[in-house]
Amino acid sequence: MSENGSKAKSHGIDGDSASSRPQGDPHTTSPARVIGEPSKIKDTSKRRRSNFPEEINDARWKSRDRHFFILSSAGKPIYSRYGDEVKLSSLMASMQGIISLFADVEDSIRSTSFGDHKIVFLLKDNLYFIAASRVDNSEIVIREQLNYMYYQIVSIINNTNLRAIFGERPNADLRRYLEGSEHVLDHLVDCLDTDLCFSLGSLDVMNVKYSLREHIGKTLLEKRPKGLLYAIVASGMKLITILRPRKHSLHPIDLHLIFSMVNSSRTFNAPETCVPICLPRFNDKRFLNVYVSFIVPKVALILVYPARDSFQIMSEYRNNVTERLKTDGSMQRLSDLASIPPLSPDQMEIPGLLQFYYKSKEHLVYETPCETLFNAVWNPRRITRCYRNIRVMMLSTALEPHKICHQVNEEEVILGWNTSAFELYAAFSPNTDTKSITNGANSIIQWIRRERDQLFVIHSPSF
Repeated sequence: MSENGSKAKSHGIDGDSASSRPQGDPHTTSPARVIGEPSKIKDTSKRRRSNFPEEINDARWKSRDRHFFILSSAGKPIYSRYGDEVKLSSLMASMQGIISLFADVEDSIRSTSFGDHKIVFLLKDNLYFIAASRVDNSEIVIREQLNYMYYQIVSIINNTNLRAIFGERPNADLRRYLEGSEHVLDHLVDCLDTDLCFSLGSLDVMNVKYSLREHIGKTLLEKRPKGLLYAIVASGMKLITILRPRKHSLHPIDLHLIFSMVNSSRTFNAPETCVPICLPRFNDKRFLNVYVSFIVPKVALILVYPARDSFQIMSEYRNNVTERLKTDGSMQRLSDLASIPPLSPDQMEIPGLLQFYYKSKEHLVYETPCETLFNAVWNPRRITRCYRNIRVMMLSTALEPHKICHQVNEEEVILGWNTSAFELYAAFSPNTDTKSITNGANSIIQWIRRERDQLFVIHSPSF
């Protein structure tokens, strides 16, 4: 198995230093506030912990495969994915005590095991992130997920505000700054468990004809107002196209946070919504503004800009873009594409293929076309965990990465294949022999090459 291709740049798509970027606005007051024009938009999907009465002795709480906690260095509870963090305060105080024991001897705890759980700690200044998992045994995988949670907190509050809050009061209760944003963290945690793109550091790209993607990009560029940094068209967690400055690109982590936020709340179903957000890999000290409008069902136009008083300008830009796309029929084509189910592996006529993920390393932007087929036996969380585990086996070796790994389970055979041009993860029926798996993997790569123009954002428009 082989394919030639250039290696991805080590910095992903975030190649600029913070000092060279547009700085945005610190928004030092009400950092977690969702705003709209002309009046504030309340989050109607605000998660109320009273609706989730799980406690530490509750059977449902104990049955969870994964738990995520956030607490302050003073031991104040901030967040728990399951249960009421206030009712779990004694547990969090115990965690803070364990961390302090290591700090007393000038050490930092990273991970430990307790029964069938792997417990991983991520310490970030005044914030402690802790995960307990009995399904993901890799510290690398769990630590990646905790880092995403840290980035999510920064996106809501930003590091300037975090330092100010804890600098003034080390025992501050951060929950009041996150009030109404719990659902954003919940959605992110759930995505981390089911979407491999987070572990791959890649973006899932919607299958769109090259001519349509190019036309949408050109329309975004032609109508672009002064002050607009990024214009993104996306469907769910899938990128369609992105307009960007020539010297400034968004890191996949920042795009993941934007997509997760937009898909976490019914607030964004309003005709137009604007919310301040900090993009931590772009500039973790200041806020930018994100304007969101669903131009057709399931397809959102997302605009990123620094000036808080530019809402009306962005609204007019949205109107100009949609008018152009309606006139030439592109809006209807987008609407039709968003309603089409993912390509089934049966359509590819590859014997035994159940599902695959492909990460391209050729382009500056990482993309991952993900075509999925789940039958009654398959659990999306379980299969994603299998992919993550085999990726760790393949890439985290003491000497050099393995190019090919495979794992045989009762439900399927998992293949991992890593080259300088791509990473491929595929699942085949359990009775598929080695030769058929090899042939199937090569057939996937050949199909990717044929469909390349539709699968990837090859030339994103820039200015």
